[in-house]
Amino acid sequence: MRKFLILVILYSSVTFADQSQTTIYANIYADNLINKFDKELLQAESSAHLLQSDNYIKILAAREFLEHEASEITSVGHHSMLLLTNTDSYADIINRIDLIAKNIKRNFHIFDADTLNDFFIKEVGDVYFPSATSSGSVSGNTFPENVWALTFDDGPRSGRTEAVVNNLITHKQRATFFVLKKQVNVYPDSLKFIMESDMELALHSYNHLNLDKQNEAVVEYEIHKAKEELEKEFETQVNLFRLPYGAGTRNQMVRQKIADDQMIHIFWNVDTLDWKDKDPAKIIARTKLQMSKTPNKSGVILFHDIHAQTVIASEKIMQYLNDEQKKVCTVGEIIDFINQEPQTCLN
Repeated sequence: MRKFLILVILYSSVTFADQSQTTIYANIYADNLINKFDKELLQAESSAHLLQSDNYIKILAAREFLEHEASEITSVGHHSMLLLTNTDSYADIINRIDLIAKNIKRNFHIFDADTLNDFFIKEVGDVYFPSATSSGSVSGNTFPENVWALTFDDGPRSGRTEAVVNNLITHKQRATFFVLKKQVNVYPDSLKFIMESDMELALHSYNHLNLDKQNEAVVEYEIHKAKEELEKEFETQVNLFRLPYGAGTRNQMVRQKIADDQMIHIFWNVDTLDWKDKDPAKIIARTKLQMSKTPNKSGVILFHDIHAQTVIASEKIMQYLNDEQKKVCTVGEIIDFINQEPQTCLN
């Protein structure tokens, strides 16, 4: 019995040590990918194609890996490579994340080389509606000039969601919150605060899985079940959906499920990368630079309201939008404007 107990302890120690190394190395790779993204952003004429690059898709893959195969998403700092003690293990992490990226890219939206329209070439006058075609997809690249939508994913989270909402109220802006049903189950009062504050509610799935990898039954649960519970519990209607990691925008089964539930899929054309970057100043600079390089100086900005750095950075972007006299509307209001439907944000 004593020998058995010693073996169990030794095995557990190795497992925890391996997990720690996996976490550190995955965070190192993610930081390096983001550093490369920032350098490419400085050189890019347009941010649109940058969000289609192999490097950006690897960033999305690194996030999926960190959330499902590592124990913590953290910043490892400027001297991260000094933490490498096993180059073979680091190479293995790179290969595993790059494989996830290849799978994401398979059904990831890609802009046509000659257009910056949403996902596929759209005819002038086309409207958006729940569909597995381009009419059911929005990235923000076809929004009117100087019109922006602030969006917040992965919440709610008690305290931080309320802080973001209060900042929006202070700056007289509304935003769209793409919530996870599992988070709503934990923080129902935060969801109520979103709604009572006249913000727009949207869905981000039940459990934040890569739906491009799942079978039809799981996809049905992650989309339909989440929407059904959300609408029933809070007596509201949900018309917008965002795929976790943006994965599956060209997966016909996934897209059809979204459309069958009468929702339009919403991507983004400005990624703050606030889920990984802990420095508000860097998040703000990255966001402003991408905004300046969008096709119409307009679009959809992606934040995550569960992070402390997001509360700080998003408030500065709210102030920036007001200072620059940009128009800020919810995603739904902008879609209504494009569709020539009644709305109160745009004249």
